[in-house]
Amino acid sequence: MLFPQYYWFILSLALDLEALGLGQGKSAKLCQWVVDHNLISAKLSDLQRAQAVHLLKRRLGLAQQDDPAYVDRLHGFIDQSETFSISNKKAAYELTHIVFF
Repeated sequence: MLFPQYYWFILSLALDLEALGLGQGKSAKLCQWVVDHNLISAKLSDLQRAQAVHLLKRRLGLAQQDDPAYVDRLHGFIDQSETFSISNKKAAYELTHIVFF
């Protein structure tokens, strides 16, 4: 892959196109390439890792195990309700994405 730092974007597009009936089988190979090169560990945040794992889980038969350490950190963030009691756009954005993924 020419730009491996953008794999999540390319993988997301491939999965969406396959869901629309185009390019069948391409995303499975890309998912396996991501796993083989351990690209998820290169993500800078737990939220980015959760998003990448979510993409891999969309492909049937290829499930990436969630790392319990970052899952615990994400839950720790969610459990701090005082963070969300005042207007904080960044915290609200993070919470929304954590819950989604």
